[in-house]
This record gives sequence, structure tokens and C-alpha cells, in this order.
Amino acid sequence: MKTIHKRQGEDIIIEGDDTNFDAYIILSGEVEVHKGGQFLATLGENSLFGEIGLVDQRPRTATCTASSKIVTLGVVTRTNYARILKHRPEALNPILKLAVERLRTTLDLTMRKQVVKRKSVKKTKKDVTNKRSQLPIKDNNDGRTSDE
Repeated sequence: MKTIHKRQGEDIIIEGDDTNFDAYIILSGEVEVHKGGQFLATLGENSLFGEIGLVDQRPRTATCTASSKIVTLGVVTRTNYARILKHRPEALNPILKLAVERLRTTLDLTMRKQVVKRKSVKKTKKDVTNKRSQLPIKDNNDGRTSDE
């Protein structure tokens, strides 16, 4: 397995990138994960990331940035993945389980945000309705309001 080093602040994976499908194992240091500019997690030694792109070869789902002074990473290339898939497919179970776990976590977070958003929208609509009912209504005949 190839080893690379990244300095603090260097991006390892960029959300939306469709040119790099490697996965990485953190050998030393820490990596921060962001999605849509929002912080998701800090990953430490022995953590795997980039597995979703490795498996499905689609654009990256998050940005991963070195957050320690120096981060040492083991690179799992598509070639490594294909070799393991051919000769030891059972060895991929941890990677697939991790991908599924992260997918479930993302879905849970998305659902919670939607529930909060819906409650906020309902509350806003209710506030607007209440404010409208408190507004004076003008009478077209003499210009006075109905609550005068």
C-alpha cells in the first residue's frame, strides 16, 4: 500500500470531485470531514475514509482535510480494491459495513433536519397568520378601520 503525507489544511478529498476514487487509512494524525461547508466529524488513527467513492466511483460526498500538523495516510487504490475483491472478497465486508453505517447516519441527520425545517416553516406560517389576524381592516366607505 502506498503511503502519502499531507500538511495541516491540505484537502485530501474534495466534495464533488469525480477524478479521484481512492480510499485512505489514517496511519497518523487527524482529518476533518465537511459536507456543504458544515463540519461532520474528526477522524483519527486507523480510520478509513473515501470508501464510498472507491466502491461506486461517483463524485465525492464530502471534503476531507488534514487537521494535524502532518497526516500520514495509506492509500487504497481502485487496483488494490479490485485485487481484494477478486481474491479475498470477504475482506471487503468492513469497508461495505462502514459505507452503509455512514449512509444511515447521513440519512438520519437529513431526516432530523427536515423535521426541524418543517416545524420551523409551520411555526412561521402560524406567526404570519396570527399577525395578519391582528392587522386592522379598512372600511372602504369612510376610511375607518373595523376595530375602531
